Amino acid sequence: RIYKQISSDSSKFKDLEKVQKFLLILDDVWNEKYGKWDVLSRPFQAGALRSTVIVTTRNVSVASIMRSVLDYHLDQLENEEICSILAHHARGWQNFDARPGFKETGEAIVKKCKGLPLAMKSLGGLLRTKGNPNEWKDVLNRKIWDLPTENNDILPALRLSYQHLPSHLKRLFAYCSLFPKDYEFDKHELVLLWMTEGFLRPSETHREMEDVGAESQFQMHYLVNDLARHVVGRVCFRLDDKAKNNVQHSRDSLLKARHSSFIHHEYDGSQRFEAFSRVRKLRTFLPLPVFKTHSWEVFYLTNQVVYDLLLQLHFLRVLSLSGYIILQLPNALKNLRHFDILTFLTLELNSYLNLLTLLLRDCRSLTELPVNTGYLINLRHLDITGTETLKEMPVGLCKMGSLQTLSKIFIGRGLKLWDLSNLKGVFSIIGLQCVMDAQDARKANLMRKQGLEELEMVWSSDFDDSRDKMIEKDIIEFLKPSTNLRRLKVKHYGGVEFPSWLGDPSFSQLRTYCSVTVDIVRIKGVKTVGNEFCGLGWPHVGDAFPSLETLEFVDMVSWEEWSTNLSEDDGNFRQMFPRLRELIIVGCPNLISIFTSEASVDPSPENKSMPGSASDTYGLVSLVGEEGQELPPNLEKLVIEKYDKLEKLPNRLKSLKSLRSLSIKECPILVILSTSPEEEVQRNINDGKAEDIKIEPLSLKTWQFLVLRLWQPFH
Repeated sequence: RIYKQISSDSSKFKDLEKVQKFLLILDDVWNEKYGKWDVLSRPFQAGALRSTVIVTTRNVSVASIMRSVLDYHLDQLENEEICSILAHHARGWQNFDARPGFKETGEAIVKKCKGLPLAMKSLGGLLRTKGNPNEWKDVLNRKIWDLPTENNDILPALRLSYQHLPSHLKRLFAYCSLFPKDYEFDKHELVLLWMTEGFLRPSETHREMEDVGAESQFQMHYLVNDLARHVVGRVCFRLDDKAKNNVQHSRDSLLKARHSSFIHHEYDGSQRFEAFSRVRKLRTFLPLPVFKTHSWEVFYLTNQVVYDLLLQLHFLRVLSLSGYIILQLPNALKNLRHFDILTFLTLELNSYLNLLTLLLRDCRSLTELPVNTGYLINLRHLDITGTETLKEMPVGLCKMGSLQTLSKIFIGRGLKLWDLSNLKGVFSIIGLQCVMDAQDARKANLMRKQGLEELEMVWSSDFDDSRDKMIEKDIIEFLKPSTNLRRLKVKHYGGVEFPSWLGDPSFSQLRTYCSVTVDIVRIKGVKTVGNEFCGLGWPHVGDAFPSLETLEFVDMVSWEEWSTNLSEDDGNFRQMFPRLRELIIVGCPNLISIFTSEASVDPSPENKSMPGSASDTYGLVSLVGEEGQELPPNLEKLVIEKYDKLEKLPNRLKSLKSLRSLSIKECPILVILSTSPEEEVQRNINDGKAEDIKIEPLSLKTWQFLVLRLWQPFH
C-alpha cells in the first residue's frame, strides 16, 4: 500500500520533499524486489541535505537491496530488560527482584525464549492467570520447549500460548493462515468469514454473532502468521506459496484441504488453478483482497474456471469473485446450495434462501437489484458500497428484518425503513425529497437503531419548485438518530433551519476517543445557524457536541449568520465544541459572521448580496463578533475559502495554542496576521495573488502550515 501511495502520479511526496528535509522510517520491510525499491526511493532523492530514510528488516537480502550505508545489526536486549518485560506482562511488576519464588523460574523461561520481546509478551499473557510459582514451573517443564523448530523458527513460547486457547478460538486463529504475511485484512471481512464457517458462538447474553466477532482486534506478527500456518496443517492452503509444486500440493495433501486463498492476478487462467481439480471438499474459494483497495483495479478470470472448475466444488460455502470482470454466470451454480457468502450477483437469487451475506461492493455497472432479492429472508449483510450507477431497489428489501449491513437505500416506490430494525455500521438514506409525508420519517425510528455509527441524509441536488421547505424541516427533525452516532453527513437539505436535536447534549454519551464528524454539504434554504448548534434549551447539563472533532460547512449558499446568542453572563452559557480540531467553511458567499450574538449582525441593505451578480456577492467580514465569544479552544485546522469581503481574522486567534494549520483561499482584502519580523517562519507557504493585504503581529510558533492561494503579491 505504501508503494502505491508514494509511486502514484498524484503522490504528494514528490513535491513535499523538495522544500524541506525529512525523516522517513520504513518498519519491518520484506520486499526483495529491487525494481520496487528503485521506484519507491525516487521521490526522496530530491530531498534537502541531511534527509534520512531508515529501514528496519529481519531479512538480510532486503537490507542488501535497500542500503546505501553499512547495516546496523541490533543486539538482543539485555537479560535484565527481557525479564522486566515478562514481569510486566505476567504480573504487572517492574522486575522479579522482590519475588524470589518467581525469579529463578522467570529467568529460565526468558532463556528458553531467546530474548525475543514478542515471545515475552505472548507468554506473559499466559502466565498472568497463574499466580503460583509451581504453575510457572509447570509451564517451564512442558515438553513443547524441546520440539524441533521449523525453518521459520516458530518459537515454542508462541506454540505454548496457542495450546492454552479454548478450542473455538483455536479455529479462529488457524483460519487466519489463509492470509499471507503483511496482508492487511479488514475486521469486517474476517468476522463474516468466521461467521460463515460456524466459528462464532452467540454468547449467553444473546448477542449477535457479528457483535461477538467485532470485539476482537486483528494484527498478526510474521511469527504469529507462521504459527497459524503450522497449527492449521493441511486444512488451509495458499495457492501463491512458493512450495506449491512440492508435497504441500500433493494429491494426499489436497484431499484434506477445506479452505483456500490466493492473490488476484490481472489475468487468471485455468492453468493457475490446476491444483483445485484434486480438491473435492473445498469450502472456501477466496481471492485476496476480499474488498478491492482501489476502484480502478480490474482482474480477469477465464470462463473455463467459472464454468468447469467451480461447478466441481459441490461443498463451497464461501465463493468470492470480487474484483473479477464476470459477464455471465452458469445457471448450474444454483445447485450449489451450501453458500453462506456470495460476492457476485446471480440471476436466480431465490435459489439461495439460506444466504447470509451478499457482497456487491464495487460492482460499478450494477443499475438495479433483482426483484427477487426480497426473498432472501435470512440475509444479514448486503454490501452495495461503490455501486454509483445503482438507482433503485426492490420494494421487498425493506421487509428483510434480519439485515444488519445495508450501506445505502433509495427512497421511493413504497420503500419504508421501519422494518429494518437491526441496521448497524454505515447507512445512507438517499432521495429524501421523495418523502411526501413527514410522518414516514417519524416511523423510520432511527433513534431505536442503536447500532448505526455513520449516517448520511441525502436530498436531490435539484432545488426545484416541487420541494417544500417546511416538509423537509419536519423530515430532518423526525430523523433523529441514536446518540451512539459517530459521524453525520447532510447533503442538499432544503429546509429553513437545522433540527433541534443537532445540539442535544445527550450525544455526550459518545466515548471520548470516538472521532465524531458532522458534514453539512450543499444546503440551500438555511440562513441562520443558531441555538440548535450549541444545545441551548436542552435540560441536560454539559457542553454541546462534547466529542465533535471535525465540522465542515460546504456550499451553503443562503447561510448568512452563525448566532450563538450566548455570553458568559448567561446562565445557559457553555463552551461550544470543546474537542473540535477541524473547522472547514467553503463556498458560503453570504455568510456575515460566526460565533457572534444576534445583536452584532449588521442588517443594513449594503451588506446584502446583489441578485445575479457574483462579483457583488456579500461575504464573511469577521470570524468573531463580540470579544466574549470564543473560538473552539482545541482547534488544530481552520480552512476559509472564497470570501471576497473578509477583512480580518480575530485577535483571539493568537490564543489558539493547538492551531497547526490555517488555509485561506480567495480572500482578496484580508488583513493578514503574521509573525513578528524578528521571528523566523519555517512553514509551508504557497504564495499566490492578493489585492490588498496588511500585516499585523501574530506569533505562529506552533503552526505547521499557512496556505495562501490565489492572491496577488503583497507587501
